[in-house]
Amino acid sequence: MSRVYTVLCAFVLTILFLWFHTTQIKGLYNEANSICDKIYQDFGDENWESIKNEMDNLDKRWNKSRFWTCLTVDTSQIEEIEIAMAQAKEFAKLKADKEFIGEFAMMRLLLEHLPHQESMEFEDLL
Repeated sequence: MSRVYTVLCAFVLTILFLWFHTTQIKGLYNEANSICDKIYQDFGDENWESIKNEMDNLDKRWNKSRFWTCLTVDTSQIEEIEIAMAQAKEFAKLKADKEFIGEFAMMRLLLEHLPHQESMEFEDLL
């Protein structure tokens, strides 16, 4: 009977972990998406000071959820996001609009894929 409880506890803990992890990833996506929308608007207005501030906010938000993303997301994908973010921040400091928007779009695309790659589907359990 204790084996049944052990297996049941392990199952419940796994479900709780997956739920919490999914919540963290979706929270990152929602907040990052909101910040990225502001950056796109600032880019259209050529407001580089605001872009730099929002990029810092995005970097802080990324670092807040980095632990949870590193648990399941491939290291190479994490590095691609961080490299694109670092390059976009540097291009924003230089006010290099074409280079900035290219790196920023790449970073946003990578961030947008996180919830889709990390979400649990019923078929995954089968």
